[in-house]
Amino acid sequence: MLHFCEKELFSANRPHNPIRVIGLSDCRAKSRHPELVSGSQKIYFMLMSYIYIMSNAGLSTLYIGVTNNLERRVLEHKLGIGSDFTKRYKLNRLLYFEEGELIEDAIAREKQLKRWHREWKWNLIKSMNPDLDDLSESWYDEELLKELDPETSSG
Repeated sequence: MLHFCEKELFSANRPHNPIRVIGLSDCRAKSRHPELVSGSQKIYFMLMSYIYIMSNAGLSTLYIGVTNNLERRVLEHKLGIGSDFTKRYKLNRLLYFEEGELIEDAIAREKQLKRWHREWKWNLIKSMNPDLDDLSESWYDEELLKELDPETSSG
């Protein structure tokens, strides 16, 4: 039997994205996906969840991922950290994303999209982003990215 209480906390930087604090008396994660919260069985911090699709400059390779912090995760991909696959294929362009409330739903959607044919994935991307722009292009300071990128920095 689960007993819980819930309240929302708002970040000054992201007032539209509340953090929900839920206290559970008996809860265990059923999946070992890295974006599921682990640790304490009493308190879980639940953020918005995202599935996203990254590609490279030539649009030849797609990567589908899930996260609870899209801005952080895309920055990690741009810097070549956090995923050997995206680093190897230089997948640093955000082409598509969906936002949801439950990470479990995002994980299920990620698995669904990974089973899709390549053409279906491209149709989905083009339905939201017909020009195939990098949706995160204005999120970060380009000069700072160049400084932090180990391939372009001289340090």
